[in-house]
Amino acid sequence: MIDLLAENQLILLFTVIGLGYLVGNINLHGFKLGVAAVLFVGIAFGAIDKRLSLPDYIYVIGLVLFVYSIGLQSGPGFFASFQKRGFRYSMMAVIILVMGAIVTGVMALLMGISSSSAAGLFCGALTNTPALAAVVETTKDLSINLPNETRELLISNPVVTYGLAYPFGVFGVILWFFLCSKCFKINKIQEELEEQEESKKIAIYSRTFRITNPAIAGQRVEEVLRPMKDPGFVLSRIRKGNVSDIVESLTVLNLNDLVVAVGDTEALTRAKLLFGEEVSEHLVEGPDGISYRRIFVSNKEVVGKTLRELHLNRQLHATVTRLRRGDVDIVPSPDTVL
Repeated sequence: MIDLLAENQLILLFTVIGLGYLVGNINLHGFKLGVAAVLFVGIAFGAIDKRLSLPDYIYVIGLVLFVYSIGLQSGPGFFASFQKRGFRYSMMAVIILVMGAIVTGVMALLMGISSSSAAGLFCGALTNTPALAAVVETTKDLSINLPNETRELLISNPVVTYGLAYPFGVFGVILWFFLCSKCFKINKIQEELEEQEESKKIAIYSRTFRITNPAIAGQRVEEVLRPMKDPGFVLSRIRKGNVSDIVESLTVLNLNDLVVAVGDTEALTRAKLLFGEEVSEHLVEGPDGISYRRIFVSNKEVVGKTLRELHLNRQLHATVTRLRRGDVDIVPSPDTVL
């Protein structure tokens, strides 16, 4: 069997993947290795016989697919990860990387570990396989003028130390999560509820309000919103009697007018206090020629300008209620720069 696998690298590859997939689905007291089991199986096969190895282009293709798929998975939530709690998690990840690098450097100095071995140790402890690929490629480039035996040794060093450290990187994290949840009595259900409440605050909604506040009756929109500086919501449509129209800065608000406000939950709470009564009626798209469209900003002449400078109300009889930057929807103000 070993001779067959050594002679047929494609069979070897899919044997490791298949066995790793099966091992990764084994449930031990609620813990699963998942796709990490594929690497453990690969390490085990490599230890059985040195002939059981794969050509370089296999791991290069795998690295390309890995980075591409991570980009597809993480890209849509990249900008959102920097908000509130996500920013703390990002800073925590940076601190872990810096501390790992410092500890690795100190160990390399105290124990006399070579730089290539220390790099592999760092990658394995943090379970960062793409970083290992970068280390191997860098080692190849830097050792190109060395004798073949020395060069092969330097290239294999980071792979060996990575393989030694990787299990501790996987099981160590699992162990610490388990111990911390027990010691600090972490309530996962409460954390999930807090995350849901936080996401509700970030989400943007539209609500219809009936103007019942006599203090703003007869005033223009710009006069009503001026004291608030940044209300956090945008007025999109208004219905006076049976006629609907776009809200402009000069639009006059009267009692019993229906106005649509767009914003997050906190901003819409302020809008309700300002205008009066929230109603279930929704000013649907279509009647009176009013429609809703998403426009991609591709005109270089408007880039760098604020919405106030574009005078969309006056020139196009339109208003911007949402702005998507990256993967995050925000409620724009007149001073928002495109």
